[in-house]
Amino acid sequence: MLGILDMSQFSIVPGSMPRLYETLDEPFPNKLVHMHFLRENGEWFAVEYDPEQRMFYGYIDVRPGSPHWGYFGLDEVMDCWIPSLCSKPELDLDWRIRPAKDIPGILGGE
Repeated sequence: MLGILDMSQFSIVPGSMPRLYETLDEPFPNKLVHMHFLRENGEWFAVEYDPEQRMFYGYIDVRPGSPHWGYFGLDEVMDCWIPSLCSKPELDLDWRIRPAKDIPGILGGE
């Protein structure tokens, strides 16, 4: 189930989600993806989160572009929304935590 993303949903960031840099030594295919955001032009898969900075680390696939592992802010996901160009960002409410290697489309090792 998908839900339109709004700021109140950030009470549902999993408490077990690692803080930034905690999975640095974990191989990319084994990193656990805790949250999934999407829009018609992209997807963000969150592995780590820092609530003070509102910053995630994970896999970013914003089209057109080059999919990659990197850092993205919650505001980046929200601010990309331009009503005339794309849909509102959504949070995958049925997402279950799983390794990146089990998610079609995620490349490992970048």
